[in-house]
Amino acid sequence: MDSNNGKPTIRILHHMARSGGTIISRCLGCMRGVTLLSEVNPVPYRAITPATAGACMQFHPILQAYKWHELFTVEEAEMLCVQTSLDYATLIELVHRRCTERGTTLLLRDWSHADFTAHPPFPAPTYRLSIVDALQDRFNILHTASVRHPIDQWLSLRRLMVIHGHVSLSQFLYGYRRFAEKCVEMGFIRYDDLVASPETEIQKICSRLDLAYDSSFATNWVKYSKVTGDMNQNRAETAIKKLPRRDFEAELLQQFESNSDYWESLKLLQFAHPEGIAAGAARSIAAPNFLTRESSTASQQDLHL
Repeated sequence: MDSNNGKPTIRILHHMARSGGTIISRCLGCMRGVTLLSEVNPVPYRAITPATAGACMQFHPILQAYKWHELFTVEEAEMLCVQTSLDYATLIELVHRRCTERGTTLLLRDWSHADFTAHPPFPAPTYRLSIVDALQDRFNILHTASVRHPIDQWLSLRRLMVIHGHVSLSQFLYGYRRFAEKCVEMGFIRYDDLVASPETEIQKICSRLDLAYDSSFATNWVKYSKVTGDMNQNRAETAIKKLPRRDFEAELLQQFESNSDYWESLKLLQFAHPEGIAAGAARSIAAPNFLTRESSTASQQDLHL
């Protein structure tokens, strides 16, 4: 739908790595009339070189549009994927145009991790929403975000091999706080609320993005696989449910408690510090998760959620 200023509208969902974004995106991507591009962001696009193509090429919007949605022919996709001189907004314009011709609504799942907690091969974080910067001159932006409690997010993130030695807890919390500030501006839902009431929170996202809500997502999301991220097929992904938080050391809790970015983030996003847990107290407390089991192996998916 075009606005009064003549620019088309683009819809964007932002979230950081390991915050529930893959399954949220599956819930939205499976809806009738939605064409989802997953973890697209100008940072990994600009990082595509012969040396990084294996890790970064899957983030190319044209490749996803061709492979998952058949919006381009193989010849068109090959030509556009090798033309590194094309700016990011032009690529998204091409995909948006094809979606409009087909009668579907394009939804961009932003890989905000690249902007706020980037690690090699990507440049240092800018703490800006780079996809908004790239597209706002040519599109009207409708965007919102999803967030997860910083303790739970870090417990998941720190297990990834690509993070080791590159992102410290203090760096993560600084990026988390900067992202939280953006979330307050644009509106957000909390992962913790979504696992308690999936239909309510998905409806909120659809309302904010002006997407037609499709209640069949509640049964169809488990079959939807046109996303990047943690799609380990050995997991028993049959329900969105609340599970216990991973055990963690008391010293880690002390590090959170001594960090001002942590407390500011809780305030911004209206999260609570774990109730009844103080330094040196019990190691395990309850928190939500979508899946019934966690994979113990690292893979290329470590670059994603």
